[in-house]
Amino acid sequence: MKSIRRLVFINIAVLLILLVLINFLSHAILFMMKGGISRSELPNYVSNRELARIHFAEFNRSLKTQYDAFVGWSRRPFQGKTITIDSHGDRLHTTIVHDESQTQSVYFFGGSTIWGTGAWDNDTIPALFSSISGMPSYNKGETGYTSRQSLAKFINLLAQGEQIDVAIFYDGVNDSSTHCRTELNVNEHSRTQSIRKRLKRSKKEFVLKYVDYIFLQNTRKLAAEISHKLFGTQTKERRGYVCDKSKDRAQKVTKTLVNNWEIAHDIAQARGIKFFAILQPVAFIGKPKLDHLKLSKTFGLQYKTVYPLLKKVIRERGHNWILDYTDRFSRDEYIYVDWAHVSKNGNKIIANRIYTDIMDKI
Repeated sequence: MKSIRRLVFINIAVLLILLVLINFLSHAILFMMKGGISRSELPNYVSNRELARIHFAEFNRSLKTQYDAFVGWSRRPFQGKTITIDSHGDRLHTTIVHDESQTQSVYFFGGSTIWGTGAWDNDTIPALFSSISGMPSYNKGETGYTSRQSLAKFINLLAQGEQIDVAIFYDGVNDSSTHCRTELNVNEHSRTQSIRKRLKRSKKEFVLKYVDYIFLQNTRKLAAEISHKLFGTQTKERRGYVCDKSKDRAQKVTKTLVNNWEIAHDIAQARGIKFFAILQPVAFIGKPKLDHLKLSKTFGLQYKTVYPLLKKVIRERGHNWILDYTDRFSRDEYIYVDWAHVSKNGNKIIANRIYTDIMDKI
């Protein structure tokens, strides 16, 4: 009897080990099927490949996130070779301001493109703008933030008495990608469903989730991917966006973004703050150099639907404080490192343009 129980135990243990190995192997296969190339190996970083590898290693493996009231989340403090996060969750740069006559403070709000994914601390848009203008600038961007979260962060800072002279909102990419998702409503952030599920989840569901993660999740994803390639069936990822199919949803996404900008502008104006909103570039709009990237056509359809509507609404409302930068990367050089994030040369193009566009207005 003991020998039978032992045999059953051994067989179960072997099965579990095999499931873990297959799940891990499935993850590796999925990675290779997506192209497998690390962003650090792109031609954007040919002059400093090793530091690029360090940057993406820090970004992918070292940074931790914590809950932050009203905005959703922020980074925990971190000190690396290319990324520095302070105790407030803000990314820092060490740009020296040489022009002491420029005392106005410039605050940048936005998602990961302002935060600076793909660029070291001193190569982000806020850092380069400070270097170009001689003005002290502050990076208030965070990965995944939509304009609604930027608005909340702006209000948080004002409520705490922060001295802001100029506020710049750099948006469009996250509002489109987040608010076009089928499982979310317009003006919800990207982690809304995750938080709801965690609040409702029982202990049993919590355990089952991690059992699934360890033993089955990647295997199931790989099976769905193979099914799509062989039979044309749709995975959840491919079914997950709706703006290209729903004109009403696309219009709501568009108007919500511009309305958030207008609310932020009104608050700024009431407090004597100069305010500018920028519709940021995205790889699917314009004619950027993209032969080094493999981008999702389905994902791109969301931008090709929403961005023309945004440009139309911006023209109709006629605000001189809204700037359209969607064509800034239509040039023959490698700028994008994915659908939205860029290397230093792209950030420098934007920082220079911001300087040109706003200096005579502040």
